[in-house]
Amino acid sequence: MFAPLKAAYYDQVKRLKRGGIGTIGKQHFTYLYSPTRERAFTKKNILAGWAKAGLFPINPDRVLTDIPKPVATLTDSKALEADVSNCLQDEVVQTPVTPVTSAALMPLQDLIKQDAHALDEMSKQRLQRHV
Repeated sequence: MFAPLKAAYYDQVKRLKRGGIGTIGKQHFTYLYSPTRERAFTKKNILAGWAKAGLFPINPDRVLTDIPKPVATLTDSKALEADVSNCLQDEVVQTPVTPVTSAALMPLQDLIKQDAHALDEMSKQRLQRHV
């Protein structure tokens, strides 16, 4: 959306400069912006912008492909040394699933209650309010 807007605005500025205006000030902005907006914000450009963003039609992969991947850097030499003495060889870590219904939330609440037995009464009440 904004690339066509920028190009159209630049064309308007060039047109004014060719007409003898040396400095483009605030007073020129609305004069330039109105025809620029009409030229840039067309149905075609709007739909292309939504498609490029992956919003319509919905395309989550489109968004994820444009996100730059972070560069992994290890600055601490101790970070390279991992203590695996306490790790189980065949242990598989499960990624938790976010509950989306109240029925799916109940087993999670039961697990929290099982672990809450070690808390004092005030902490149990605070945890219950948060849950």
